[in-house]
Amino acid sequence: MHRYLVLLAVLLLDVASALADDGAEEFDALVKANVHPVTFDGQKAGGPGIDWLVREGAAAHYFLIGERHGLAEIPKISSAVFAGLAGVGYRHAALEVGPFAAIQVEAALKAGGFPALESYLTSTTGHGSVAFLDWQEEARMVAEMFAVSPNKDGFIWGLDQEFVGAFGAHLAFFAAESETATQRTAVAEMQAEMKAAAPEPGAGPSRFFIDMAADRLRSFLDLFREHPSADVRSLVEAIEISHHLYGPWAQPSRIARAESNIDRENYMKDNFLAYMRAAEAAGSADPKVFFKFGGYHSAPSIDTTNGRIMLGTFIEAYARIQGHTAFNLMIECYSGSRRSSGQDKDQAVDKKRSCRSSLGTIDAVAPRAERHLFSEFLDGSDQVLLVDLRPLRMRMNRFKFLSLDARRLLAGFDAYMTIPNTTESTSFVPRETDAGK
Repeated sequence: MHRYLVLLAVLLLDVASALADDGAEEFDALVKANVHPVTFDGQKAGGPGIDWLVREGAAAHYFLIGERHGLAEIPKISSAVFAGLAGVGYRHAALEVGPFAAIQVEAALKAGGFPALESYLTSTTGHGSVAFLDWQEEARMVAEMFAVSPNKDGFIWGLDQEFVGAFGAHLAFFAAESETATQRTAVAEMQAEMKAAAPEPGAGPSRFFIDMAADRLRSFLDLFREHPSADVRSLVEAIEISHHLYGPWAQPSRIARAESNIDRENYMKDNFLAYMRAAEAAGSADPKVFFKFGGYHSAPSIDTTNGRIMLGTFIEAYARIQGHTAFNLMIECYSGSRRSSGQDKDQAVDKKRSCRSSLGTIDAVAPRAERHLFSEFLDGSDQVLLVDLRPLRMRMNRFKFLSLDARRLLAGFDAYMTIPNTTESTSFVPRETDAGK
């Protein structure tokens, strides 16, 4: 009897020991073995970490960055990565802008590089018309990438919808392309309506485009639907889908947000395929593509809130079908500030916000499951952290302490970079929302 009690006690100790072993020590050892140092002085990024990312990109066919919007540092680091990728065959940059916006941006860059792009983005027509590029660091990044790329024709792929603030630019284009008095009159009337609905200075983009009734917009676009210019016809289609996607923000709402999110993701996939076909038809067989999008657009994952399959999931599958691979990098902050893109809960555009990671607090005494995934490597640090996530993913079942967000990161990205002491992106044209920041 005594022997059985001893055996039971031993078994209970083994079970307790197994339960106590949540894999944290093994996790930290794996992280330490898979950190790639990055040097960054606030302007230029380099070091072994950037070299490693370029090597990974060279081995892949598609390099995707998922980012935290509104950080001045991310476009600077992205530019450094692309400079290396341009040397290993990357000829296109797929961005979170619309197809029409991509054409306008590339035309400006061809005309005179960053100064010409800045001139367009601060003009009456161009200001606020290109998502994220009304931030100086983002615009400079695109100019730098265009400058180092040997491809100067069709370099920028605009996969997203046309931005809410772009309707003025669209109308200016229609005015220039009008062939009949009816078209010219219709454009002038629409421009007058939009001007009458303009917000107070500094209040952000007008809601005129979002709130316009679908039948009113359709009757206007019908005038250009059979236009002989393919660019005009393409813009008609882009405006219609963009108006549809902005439906949840209309007064009253036209569609559910889940429908908008699903349709938006599918629109980006369709645009990617259209650009691929066009590149191949132009003789660019099997082009290598760099992507830069917000957060989980770029991750191989499924959005269980909205029921959408993300762009990154599609790109991963497409790469596999073509006999290639894709590499996914997530970049965010863990301290400092950022500029709101209007996607925050309060929907305030352009305001300065503190920047904290979505993966938990940097607190060495908080419970492990509540701390940032890499808290042990960030507490008190002022260095950029770059970690290869793939070895961690292979052992994920061992790490009992991981939160759902942490598991989502490990499953969705190949590498993770986080930046300390970030600064907010800089607007080209200061707005009232900058006051008192």
